[in-house]
Amino acid sequence: GGAREGVRQRGKQVVRAVLRDEDPVSAPGGAVGQGEAGGFGNVDAGIFRADRFAMLDKMSVECLYHGNCDEKDAEDVAKFLENHFSAKGHGGISIPRRQEVIKVPQSVTDHIVTTASKEMTDPNTAVEMYFQVGLDNIYHRVIIDLLVDIMNSPMYDQIRTKEQFGYSVSVGKNWNRGVMGIIFQVVSSSKPAVEIHNRINRFILEFREILFHMKPEKIAEHLCGIAKIKLQMFNSMEEETQHLWQEILIRRYDWESSRKEACCLRAVTAEDAMQFYDRWLMGNEEDGHKKGDGRRCLVVKTVGSGEERPAIDSSAIDSHVDECVSKFHELAAYLTWKP
Repeated sequence: GGAREGVRQRGKQVVRAVLRDEDPVSAPGGAVGQGEAGGFGNVDAGIFRADRFAMLDKMSVECLYHGNCDEKDAEDVAKFLENHFSAKGHGGISIPRRQEVIKVPQSVTDHIVTTASKEMTDPNTAVEMYFQVGLDNIYHRVIIDLLVDIMNSPMYDQIRTKEQFGYSVSVGKNWNRGVMGIIFQVVSSSKPAVEIHNRINRFILEFREILFHMKPEKIAEHLCGIAKIKLQMFNSMEEETQHLWQEILIRRYDWESSRKEACCLRAVTAEDAMQFYDRWLMGNEEDGHKKGDGRRCLVVKTVGSGEERPAIDSSAIDSHVDECVSKFHELAAYLTWKP
């Protein structure tokens, strides 16, 4: 279980790094690399004091004041923080710059990034297929919720339960710095990455027919189920605070997002689900039949032991991933989504 989780998390870090200009080793949730750990040995108190203001210039602070307080209490806390982080004319509080997300080029073929697991004897291989939808839009956001909800159980039942294709099989939504997407993931110790990739693509193709023939009443059941979850009351102030803090973490700052999404679900139709399935996952035009310019699909394969594994030593994997990320950014012409 631990090995599978390690391969899966490594794939997620690579996806984040490919889509943003960041080091997958030092990315949030990633491990500290050997180079960084070695650098701590060269830092003493004098160096830290000399460089502390330069570091503060690159820092930002975000706070959530929630509970038994009013607007004046929140303003007082904000002033307190600003005064303390602006000492001696250095530092200061400003809105952090939104990190831009690379725009995955539209193509009739999938963009593939292949790397190896850190442990050369790890038998698990993970494949993530990321379909980039575009800039945040509440209507598209709830369409993604619907498609993921409809696909999740059939995908697990067919690929995991019936075919025993992989240990971990899932489809989920992705919200990355204001850019939406859908991610399919399979982790297997018995199937090669190419076969996993092909199986996910086949599921997407076959599921289109299921969605096309799905009765409106069945889709309405999914919509009602999603709305009920979004409108559930919080069980405690701690739970509500965690929900609000998540809006800060993803830098969306929409404190009523769940309620707004539940209201938006009322306008979604079966035709909408079919139209956007074709556009986002099939790469077709809006009519569902005419081939368009392709889809925005990035496939990340983290290969374990076996013939498919890239001939890379464990100590060189981080630099190999950096090279893969740079090549993809170059392929994408460094174009990013602009809010």
